Amino acid sequence: MKSMNLHRLRLPFLLKIILISTIATLVIAINEILLEQALLNSFGIHKIWNTVNEDSLGSYLMPLTIALGEGALAIHIGERQPLRTVFHTSSLWILVICLYLGIFVKIILGIEPLLVDYSNPMTPIGIVIGVFLMGEKYWARR
Repeated sequence: MKSMNLHRLRLPFLLKIILISTIATLVIAINEILLEQALLNSFGIHKIWNTVNEDSLGSYLMPLTIALGEGALAIHIGERQPLRTVFHTSSLWILVICLYLGIFVKIILGIEPLLVDYSNPMTPIGIVIGVFLMGEKYWARR
């Protein structure tokens, strides 16, 4: 009987984590769509984009910082009303996994990964750093 009650308690929690990661992924996807349109329609933005991506340091730092921002955004969303979620260490890891799965969903939907690309090795590192830097106060909670 106790195990059944634990399932009922954890399911809404997991659904909140999935909702938080979905919202954060949608924000990034909308920004990627807007950036793609800006790159197609503005020569200046296209030139700046190419300059940043040609530099070897920029090709590593930009995906890292954007993925870091996605992780921090997810924690920020989780701290706001009405999605008030109690985070702890294991839920932060679940959030990281959901955010990374959101990247694959964007690929399936055909959204060009301009900002957060799953093939870049800096993306998972940035997501983990972003979630755990912003969620630092939740590490010790159980």
